[in-house]
Amino acid sequence: MGSYKGFGLAVLVDILCSVLSGGRVGLLAVNGGRGVNNPGHSFFGAISINGFLPIDKFKRLMDEMTEAYETLPTVPGVGKIYIAGGLEAKTAQDRKENGIPLNPKIVHELKELSEELGVEYNL
Repeated sequence: MGSYKGFGLAVLVDILCSVLSGGRVGLLAVNGGRGVNNPGHSFFGAISINGFLPIDKFKRLMDEMTEAYETLPTVPGVGKIYIAGGLEAKTAQDRKENGIPLNPKIVHELKELSEELGVEYNL
């Protein structure tokens, strides 16, 4: 149930050790079976990303990495792989479009309470 945490840590290591130094993410490092193509470094810590590489290049590499992870094959029961924050962003967008789902029991209790208090129910 908590495997996403380990996955998230692995992605962070890829960002700090590969993307940030302009290297290839581990998932993308093998170049068509011809060997490693700029695998990056063992560790990087960044205060200012543009001290390592231009921001636009970092964003492009991050987009490539995100796409590579999110298009991996999934196991049965898993519809999609998300990078940290991806599922939350999807949920937020869904809630903006469709509203926040409420438990039917809570909705019933809110209707009863509004009647009891004489307050208009408008959810």
